[in-house]
Amino acid sequence: MYLTHGWALDSTAWYYVRKTLARDYRLVLWDLPGLGRSSQPADKRYSVERLAEDLRTVIAETGDRPVTLVGHSIGGFMMLTLARLHPELFRNKVNGMVFMDTTHTWPLNTVMAGGLLKLLRWPVIEPLLLLTIVLSPLMRLMNVQSYLNGSSHIVNRITSLSRGVTRGQLDFGSRFNVKDTPSVIAKGLRAVLRWDETPTPAAIPVPVRVLAGDADRITKPEAGVAISRLAPRADFILISPAGHNGLLEAGSQYGAAIAQFVQGLAGAPDAAGMQRPAREAGQR
Repeated sequence: MYLTHGWALDSTAWYYVRKTLARDYRLVLWDLPGLGRSSQPADKRYSVERLAEDLRTVIAETGDRPVTLVGHSIGGFMMLTLARLHPELFRNKVNGMVFMDTTHTWPLNTVMAGGLLKLLRWPVIEPLLLLTIVLSPLMRLMNVQSYLNGSSHIVNRITSLSRGVTRGQLDFGSRFNVKDTPSVIAKGLRAVLRWDETPTPAAIPVPVRVLAGDADRITKPEAGVAISRLAPRADFILISPAGHNGLLEAGSQYGAAIAQFVQGLAGAPDAAGMQRPAREAGQR
């Protein structure tokens, strides 16, 4: 099972989900370029297409058995882009996909207050992202200060988490603000603002499960419902209480829903109508 984290996080964000899944499944966790223990691309340029190719490389270099893909937020973007760029993988390698708190269309279409953000994109948001890239060392110092004075905890609680989050989980999520390189985050956000895979879900040939937190403000749950309706073999589960980074606060719920889906892949027919051996589903 291949787990791809969301932007501004790293592979440690799977801590709670991993506790649920690691007993029964082989898990491959990796850090997106420039996050966690991964370095930036040599040219320091970002696009979702390039990230999708990185995911393809990870899959190719870590085994030859059928795999289940799990993607949170931008991880879901990458999975959709991979399905468009390399449909052959979904005929002979990928046996299922789990989308977590993600969308298939231009992200400003599915974020809360998206209308306002669309108006602010070019006069405010894009210039601020460019300024963040230029002033990255200063922004990092400001992020450290925000963590120490508690303001980053407040922002994370409002934007990314729910009423159910514990103090420990909130601090865990806020620490990513200190670990992340601001210029990397800004480059990734600029790439996201240039991404759209609206037609892709309808062409996915493998089973799909969509999970969404009921309090997600960054990607409204309606986006997950839309993916589940467009993909031919999909279902949808609402996780409660959970925000956009629900994997940090409701990891056991997400993990249980993922495990149930992977168990269902055993014996499920593939796109060609052939039965999969139970031992291959999810690399159990």
